[in-house]
Amino acid sequence: MVQTSATDAIKALAGKVAVVEGRITRIGATPSGGITFINFAGGPGGFVAVVFRSDYQAFPDGFDKYKDRTVRISGKVAIYKETTPQIVVKSPEQIQIVETPPVGAETPKPN
Repeated sequence: MVQTSATDAIKALAGKVAVVEGRITRIGATPSGGITFINFAGGPGGFVAVVFRSDYQAFPDGFDKYKDRTVRISGKVAIYKETTPQIVVKSPEQIQIVETPPVGAETPKPN
């Protein structure tokens, strides 16, 4: 398992299946809604998990339940535009919540 903050270590795993752990800080989508980005602490150029529209049906409850949580993402590591390590997520089984939000944090509301 590799921490999302270890960008170079994740990049070294390109082409291999890995488990990456970190705290999700932002979940967003492209303007067309065709891709959802799950961003982790560490900012631009850091590890990101992506979900394509063709796989949205596997996530009937959406993605908000993952925000502000520490999770483990499993899958094949790829490098996007030669700089950003990512894993394409096709099913909820690839995302394991390992820590819930801190007490007092806003709880995501169901869609």
